[in-house]
Amino acid sequence: MSIRVDCECGKPIIVDEGAAGTLQTCSCGRSVEIPSIRRGLRAYSTENDSTEEDPAPMEFSEAGVNQPLGMLCGDCERYDAHTKGYTVLHIVFVFFFVYWRTDHMYKCRRCMRSYLFARLPLALIMANFLSPIVVVWWFVLLLRTFF
Repeated sequence: MSIRVDCECGKPIIVDEGAAGTLQTCSCGRSVEIPSIRRGLRAYSTENDSTEEDPAPMEFSEAGVNQPLGMLCGDCERYDAHTKGYTVLHIVFVFFFVYWRTDHMYKCRRCMRSYLFARLPLALIMANFLSPIVVVWWFVLLLRTFF
């Protein structure tokens, strides 16, 4: 994936994804910071991806600073008004040993659905006889992503 960042002089700087988080020199001599993935690399992509959602709308706060609406998703790192906190139950059942934990995470609806569908098969295998508990818990989480 190529990244395009405009210099203050107006000239574009196009670099590969591997240069994220570095300083590049423009032909005018200025140093331009290439944003890291944590700081929104997806917004600088030059590839035209029609499945990609538009960046979150910005609002003008009382302090006079543009701030995104919503919370930051832990996976796609986008601000979304529908980002929520979810508590995911994990159970490991091996013979007579049972281990469980809950993970609390903040994700947007799309990322949470992807998380649940990608990890459900392994979660069911690890839970064995206790898998109905996992299925019910995760199904409730899936329903929460629609409301």
